[in-house]
Amino acid sequence: MKKIRLTLFLTGILTSYAHAQSDSTSLSYYFDDGGISTGTMYKTDLISIIHGDWPIIAEIRLKNNLTLEMGAGLLMPYYVHDFLALAFTDNKGIQNDRLGYSTRLHVKWYTKAPERNYWGVQYYRRSFHHVKVNEWFFTKGDQRIIGKRLILDMALGLGVRFQQTNGPDYMFDPDFGFFPIMPLMIRFGVIP
Repeated sequence: MKKIRLTLFLTGILTSYAHAQSDSTSLSYYFDDGGISTGTMYKTDLISIIHGDWPIIAEIRLKNNLTLEMGAGLLMPYYVHDFLALAFTDNKGIQNDRLGYSTRLHVKWYTKAPERNYWGVQYYRRSFHHVKVNEWFFTKGDQRIIGKRLILDMALGLGVRFQQTNGPDYMFDPDFGFFPIMPLMIRFGVIP
């Protein structure tokens, strides 16, 4: 009877020891999303659409925790920079019958895998008839994979806007071309 108890006791201890070893050494299991985030993700920025910029953005993985977003957009004739500008100025945006374009580059460093919390630096250029706008800002965001293929990416930025006006269409005082900004980004996308 003592041999059976001793055997069960040692089996229990060795099993729990082996189980603890397998849990502590397989950390990659917790950081693996099944290969979903290894490809290119395609997104659009919902806040930009409200402002009059219709972008298509591709996010490409460079390393396990580093990605690059590249995008291009079409600026509508009713384009506005942001809602704060509408609240604090008399000018209600850029009104013109011509379309414009936008480009953006955004480098993201993810602090948690798979692609969750991130810090980033974004360059955003918009060209609309006589107005050229360049923005540089730092971002802090959270990207979630919803289901198997949908993405929700929310971020807040802090940076500066440089604006050059060469004609009658302007939103702010054309002599003052430097503005602090705090952009909000809500991007929705898909993993093909």
